[in-house]
Amino acid sequence: MKGYSQYIFILTVILFVGCQNKSSQNPKDYSDSLIIYPGATNVFYAKVNQTEQVTYNLKVSYPASEVINVISKNIEGNGWVPLKESFLNLGIPTSFVRGWTIFDDGAKQPNVVVHSWHSDWKNKNEDILEYILSYSYPVNTQPDLSSLSVVVIFIPSDTATAMEKASLEILRQYKRHKLVGQ
Repeated sequence: MKGYSQYIFILTVILFVGCQNKSSQNPKDYSDSLIIYPGATNVFYAKVNQTEQVTYNLKVSYPASEVINVISKNIEGNGWVPLKESFLNLGIPTSFVRGWTIFDDGAKQPNVVVHSWHSDWKNKNEDILEYILSYSYPVNTQPDLSSLSVVVIFIPSDTATAMEKASLEILRQYKRHKLVGQ
């Protein structure tokens, strides 16, 4: 299951980076749930495949506890409820339960180590909000845990439902492939 979880994480990031449309950079054109932490740099907004997204960087040392706390309080104050399981990875705990995760990302060259905090939220309309915080540095180098990257994705309920169905199909095929390969 670890490989599946990393696959979905990488797929989410590729979705953001690989499918960007020319989008407005006016924050008023996006959901109020796309919270920009004070001091953010390289702020970039995008509308991608019926989602609203923002990325930015912060100079904050690991484990970014204050950033996580401030963002969480703001989100909860707007009616969002944190999920204990990833909405795309049923059975996989979010970072609210398991904390930071660490994995090697071989999709980048050179390979990098990623420290990731991934939280999912749901509101009364069944919209989904994802916050992905990460630190990364090349494998076999001194860890750089001072430059935090933030990806925030607002997913309307109808799109979230379609993504959940697709994720369940991927999981079904993954499990079938694992059984056949044994």
